[in-house]
Amino acid sequence: MSLAHRLMHLDRRFIFLVVLAVIIVPYVRPLGLPIRVSREARSFFHAIERVHVLEYLHVACGTGTLPTASVKIRTQDQIKQAAACGDGPIDAAYEAIRDATGLSPKLENYSIRAVTGGKEALGEATVRISENSRTFTGRGISTDIIEASAKAYVDAINRMVSAQNKDRPLEES
Repeated sequence: MSLAHRLMHLDRRFIFLVVLAVIIVPYVRPLGLPIRVSREARSFFHAIERVHVLEYLHVACGTGTLPTASVKIRTQDQIKQAAACGDGPIDAAYEAIRDATGLSPKLENYSIRAVTGGKEALGEATVRISENSRTFTGRGISTDIIEASAKAYVDAINRMVSAQNKDRPLEES
């Protein structure tokens, strides 16, 4: 029996209750009613905190020059700037991000791919970092692959920080 056939034979009262719940629940939650969410449910839906936000990235490189990058990273309470050199523009950007965040995870894997084609093509960078035997994957997208790479690295760092924060006790609502 196909899914469409099964849906056609659902009891209309069940469909009514599901639709009613979808409409009412968003209005009930802000009222401050004592709705308890289990720790397991919270950890399952734990959002990735954007602790570090890439505000600015500048990279200079070329034939016969030393690749350098400068970044401005906004955290929750401050803005940090850093500049670094590297083996290439992306390595320089990653080193500057490490300096600005104060974190030095090991880069396990790096890949880029074209998401769209044409003049305004988007590139997606994917990085995998590790720290303390835990692995985190980050993704970034931009028309500039160096910017996409920096965004992916910051995303992976945010996932790492979020996982570390998730290990702390959660507050009850």
